[in-house]
Amino acid sequence: NEELARVVAEAVRDVDPDLILVGLAGSAWITAGQQIGLRVASEVFADRALNPDGTLVPRQQSGAVINDLEEVNAIGLKMVTEAKAIAINGEEIDIIGDTICIHGDTPQAVDLVRNLRQTMELAGVSIVPMSEII
Repeated sequence: NEELARVVAEAVRDVDPDLILVGLAGSAWITAGQQIGLRVASEVFADRALNPDGTLVPRQQSGAVINDLEEVNAIGLKMVTEAKAIAINGEEIDIIGDTICIHGDTPQAVDLVRNLRQTMELAGVSIVPMSEII
């Protein structure tokens, strides 16, 4: 919801205009933050399936949550190195991510993060604090 995103972005700015607003890549949250001059970070999800429009597939839909180590690694690496993702329908979509989320309630979340970080480092991707790139 665009109105809610605007209200949240304004609240973040009112608390501390130097904060980084993190939101789903391509979402109203990112747009709202940019419009009022906040630093924003586009978040992508390596443990969740995407719809062709870049939104997350609802959890109740089969295939929405991804907990296979190799699949999460491949998804995350593709997002970071190619700015692309494969939607649940097989379509390749553009996606820009500044930060990758692994949901804490995803089975094997700690292992997923550990393996994804190792995959990124082996591929030459630098892992840095968000404040260094935003």
